[in-house]
Amino acid sequence: MKKLFKNRSFTLLFAGGLVSNIGNELFLFAVGLYILDITGSGLSMSIFIALGFGFKTLFSPVAGVLIDRWNKVKILYITDFIRGFLFVTAGIIMASGISPQESIILLYIITIFLAINVALFEPAVLSAVPEIVGDDMVQVATGAQSTVMSIQTVIGLLAGAIIYTILGIEWVIAINALSFLLSGFSEMFIKTRYKIERKGITEENKKTVLGDFKVGINHLINKEGLISYVLFTLKLNIIYIPFIFVGIPFLYNTALGRPPIELANVQIVFAVSAFIGGIVIGQMKIKNTFLAVGKGFSLIAIGFVCMAIISYLVINQHINYWVFYIVFLLLAATVSMGLTTAYIIMITGITKAVDPEFRGRTFSTIRAINQSAATLFLIIGGLIIDFLDIATFLISASGLLVVFIIQFFKSKQIKKLLDGIQNRGVKEIIVD
Repeated sequence: MKKLFKNRSFTLLFAGGLVSNIGNELFLFAVGLYILDITGSGLSMSIFIALGFGFKTLFSPVAGVLIDRWNKVKILYITDFIRGFLFVTAGIIMASGISPQESIILLYIITIFLAINVALFEPAVLSAVPEIVGDDMVQVATGAQSTVMSIQTVIGLLAGAIIYTILGIEWVIAINALSFLLSGFSEMFIKTRYKIERKGITEENKKTVLGDFKVGINHLINKEGLISYVLFTLKLNIIYIPFIFVGIPFLYNTALGRPPIELANVQIVFAVSAFIGGIVIGQMKIKNTFLAVGKGFSLIAIGFVCMAIISYLVINQHINYWVFYIVFLLLAATVSMGLTTAYIIMITGITKAVDPEFRGRTFSTIRAINQSAATLFLIIGGLIIDFLDIATFLISASGLLVVFIIQFFKSKQIKKLLDGIQNRGVKEIIVD
């Protein structure tokens, strides 16, 4: 880890991500509460999240091609600056005195523009990391970035609960705008040290975005085991995303009527556990990648099933709330540790498995497939919550997740992909 942070460019990326993610976490937490407070509807919150996933999905294939063509560092700071100015504009409009219903429509519109930016930003970060630190340091860097996510979540959630409760949504938006502008400034000074040579692209393909995109799709299809991995992550995300981003907030805010700080504490436990897991996993030498990832997914499944059961019990007043709350916090830690373990090891493996010149397009395509499914199931989850009940949703989702984890352990293709990962060499160049 010390060697990693001696790399000035990675330190700048780390710091910029920390600042912007704190603001973004603060914003997402507060907006979720704001929409639930105004509408009391799980579907309304699902629509807000689904718009982000949906438009990010639509733009992701084109974004992947552009990332492989453009300077990845420039993509990082330009998209952060755009998001910063977008939030400045949103803050000015909301401060002008629009109605709560109009502000929700504004937030829906804002999330569409944010999604297009994120479609460029997220795969650009994944693709840029190997060029900044080298393939040999990707696992350590992924663990460090997981730590960033954990720290920003803790600070962002606490700040979100306090600022939203005391000052309101307008101040949340203003702080988020400042965080993106500061992050963009930090990223302007990042330099890459590792050269990635592009292969497999003909002069004819270079002339068109469509041709470049087809090359990336062919790589995804022809890489043995990669499609099986994509299908599994798709099934995982259609359960995990609605469960975490809609189900749990609705449970605490609407079904149980608890104060924001209690929901924040649950998500802080997620973050702290991910922080610890990121440090531990980032330094581990993994002997059996497939088994290690499987153990992580098993922890997620166990945690979700138990969360669903105790949520049903507390909603129907079969157990004391504070007994439920303590157990729920412990289960949140279990799920978070499982997710962190699986995420770091799997992302490290896929980063090394995918040829460097195709990483931008491959990551974007994978995200597009996952997010398109998640968008649909966010809406379905919101409908189930509104027209049936939250307990039915949680129990159904956790049961499906168990089925998917069993399928993971039976997949010979994914096992072969993860077990066959080899370290890749890169050529170091000095950039003044």
